[in-house]
Amino acid sequence: MKNGLSMENIRNLANENIPYLIDKYNAFLGDYEFSEYIENFTKHLNSNLSVSINFRLGALFHFLQEGNYKNIYEIFSHDYDQLEKSNPLFFYRFSFDSSFDNGTDFKYGALNSGNIGTKFWGDFCIYLKSKEIDSSVLIKYNSLSKEPNGKYRYFSKEKELLLDKLKNDLSNFENAIPLVVLKNKDQDYSKLSVKEYNGLVNDCDSEYMETIIDCKLTLDMVSKIAIENEVFIKMVDSNVATKENKSGNISLVRVLKEITNKNITLEYL
Repeated sequence: MKNGLSMENIRNLANENIPYLIDKYNAFLGDYEFSEYIENFTKHLNSNLSVSINFRLGALFHFLQEGNYKNIYEIFSHDYDQLEKSNPLFFYRFSFDSSFDNGTDFKYGALNSGNIGTKFWGDFCIYLKSKEIDSSVLIKYNSLSKEPNGKYRYFSKEKELLLDKLKNDLSNFENAIPLVVLKNKDQDYSKLSVKEYNGLVNDCDSEYMETIIDCKLTLDMVSKIAIENEVFIKMVDSNVATKENKSGNISLVRVLKEITNKNITLEYL
């Protein structure tokens, strides 16, 4: 319950939005002049769409060791005062999560069609297997993103979730392609390369399509881990490769050993 009201099930909301999404998508396809280019884009998406989560070196090490991905509520043991002090966005995150059934179980990732994911959150990008991908909920934007006018996209001035606005931006993974295409309906697909296709889904640094996973996330759900080759080389050439200190920094060597021990593929992009 939140403020005495029943909470929504975000997966149900996503499924309920599909007829609206498909109608908008079909109307767009009917108006678009370069249908063969849209077809090339959608073929790429159909072959490559996945869900990924980015990790920094230390966080990846703990995930590999523990085998269970913890969200902020589990890490901070529901010490919300500490969370709010450490992260000014926490109030918005908690407002969002507490609006839904099992919201404090949510794990957040990003839709991905073949790049390095949301590097803002870390250099190591884990890709999830299809079973976990299929059960995820997609949002057209990052749920904590702002619009060009500087206002939070899905929140009121009073920091309340704008559920009616969010509803039309939800999808299940099965209907990810209509959501991606509609988000990028003003693009001229005739001029885009495959690399630029990936940027429309997830541009690595700022704008991405958020995914929500509301189940336990363990190592056996990981299909591979990816890192940019240039970033990896810089890590090898720096102290982060072998040096650890009292502040708890984890070395690259320890992380690589854990990846090898867990028999997970490390891919260099």
